[in-house]
Amino acid sequence: MNLYITFLLLLVVSTIISASLIIYTLRFRHVAGALPFTFILVGEVAWMIGYCGELLANTLVGKIFWDNIQFTGVDISTASILLFALVYTQHETFARRLLLLLSIEPIVNAVLVWTDPIHHLVRTAAKLDLQGAFPALVYSYGFWMWLSIIYVYVLNIAALAVLMRELLYSRRLYQRQVLAVMLGLAVPLGGALFTISRAVPIAGMRSLDITPITFAIANPIIAWGVFRYRLLAMVPIARHQVVDQMSDGVIVLDSDFRLVDLNPIAYSALCVPPDRAIGQPANIVMPDWNHLFNQYRHTPTARDEIAFQYQGEQFYIELQISPLTDWRGKPNGRLVVWRDITERKQVELAVLMQKQQLENQTVALQQAKEAAEAASRAKSAFLSTMSHELRTPLTAILGYTELLETQLVEGEYEQMHSDIEYVKMAGSHLLKLINSVLEYSKIEAGKLMLARTTFEVADLVDELVAVARPLIEHNQNLFTVCMDPGIGVMVNDQLRVRQIVLNLLSNAAKFTQHGEVRLHVFRTGNTESGTSEQIVFEVADTGIGLSEAEIAQLFHEFTQVNIQGRQSGGTGLGLALSRKLCQLMGGDITVSSEPGVGSVFRACIPAQAVLSLAEAT
Repeated sequence: MNLYITFLLLLVVSTIISASLIIYTLRFRHVAGALPFTFILVGEVAWMIGYCGELLANTLVGKIFWDNIQFTGVDISTASILLFALVYTQHETFARRLLLLLSIEPIVNAVLVWTDPIHHLVRTAAKLDLQGAFPALVYSYGFWMWLSIIYVYVLNIAALAVLMRELLYSRRLYQRQVLAVMLGLAVPLGGALFTISRAVPIAGMRSLDITPITFAIANPIIAWGVFRYRLLAMVPIARHQVVDQMSDGVIVLDSDFRLVDLNPIAYSALCVPPDRAIGQPANIVMPDWNHLFNQYRHTPTARDEIAFQYQGEQFYIELQISPLTDWRGKPNGRLVVWRDITERKQVELAVLMQKQQLENQTVALQQAKEAAEAASRAKSAFLSTMSHELRTPLTAILGYTELLETQLVEGEYEQMHSDIEYVKMAGSHLLKLINSVLEYSKIEAGKLMLARTTFEVADLVDELVAVARPLIEHNQNLFTVCMDPGIGVMVNDQLRVRQIVLNLLSNAAKFTQHGEVRLHVFRTGNTESGTSEQIVFEVADTGIGLSEAEIAQLFHEFTQVNIQGRQSGGTGLGLALSRKLCQLMGGDITVSSEPGVGSVFRACIPAQAVLSLAEAT
């Protein structure tokens, strides 16, 4: 195959490669840099077609015509190279401003080239060289030709300088892209230098323009950069100003979970060197994240908050995973972005705790308010009851005192004895009321002292029976007493114990008619749990009984329970005071009842007092 055919084949192959790249780049016409890159290829195709026409033409006029076509291709390609470099490196605004200026030279050049026979500013002494393998167009460079060559080289050098600067500040993946572009641009420049210097390394073909031939080498390099590194699909959008300066960690993974890119925050957080991370499987570079990779492996899109422990401290991150697709919309990777939200979560937790505390305080205040309102209502009822209860015996005392004065004046001495008894009864009742109020006040103030004494339980029971029997039998009730033999002694406040049990017996007598009241006294204790022995005073009756609602109010201070429409009378302190005294001695009072059946009250009092006289406050 001769040299002529070889040149033509090289030009055809180079033209096909450039045309294929034009078709490919048109798919990315909306991507920054795609349009000027397409015009680079269009200019090269025009240049190579013009050169093919020049090689095939046999006349001087024909060769000059096709040579003029090449000038047009050179102008388009050269201006587009600088525009592409500016857009690719995110100087798009400057590229738009420069566009009008760059269009001046191609217009002037086209006019001068096509009118060259008139002024010969482009070519001088044009002729056919018939000494080589095929007829070649040779001429000397005119003044405008030299200016045009200088202009072309200035633009190409400026484009290479812009790309070189981007090369120095780009990540390794983008450095390979830039190197592919720079090498593809540098090869034709080298061919042009050989042509201008008449140093074509082919015997007998020193005047041959090998610049279009170098496109057969340069275009495969550019094609390799486009297809291998997806040049137009991954144009860096101010990457060093956006991604690298982000406070969030950024990781780019391909479809095989290999690391394509990381920003400085990711390098720092993962403690991996940049030169060993790119291109490596993510599960090897970041083994601590394997559980997350497995969790989100089949989830292309995710947004979640993750808590984890690191060096004994709790951390929180907000993880966001987004899919990456190629120009056909097929997934080819994932973008992983995480943000440290530990401080925000700590603030949220603190606010939540404060909110919970405020809610608890609000509930406590509401309960305190309700308790205060209930206490206020109870005390109001108490004052109302006390005014009535105190007024009744006082009225009786005053009335009988006046009657005694009258009888004393009139000498009716026999009637005075019974009236004095009524005065004594009213005075005793009044004293009882006042004592109840005073004792309850002492208990509430913590100033009631227990008098610790040793006494026989049986003797105490006998006293209680003697006092309570008339009250119980007054309502035609049967009174039975059951006491364990050898009940023994108690070491406690005898007066308070008598007061408690007598109050239970009085209540049973008051609400039982034509029935039975039973007093059962026995000793009990739980040696397994280590608790002390207790004396249980159980008072059971067959009276009207109590409902659950009535039992719930039974031990409330200043509250008189309305049992089946009957007021109990008194101050409403009897059972409340008895329970307080029982608890003060270390025991308690319990009740079980059923309406219409009767009630059972149990006063469980320690056989050995919990508090001594010196300890009671």
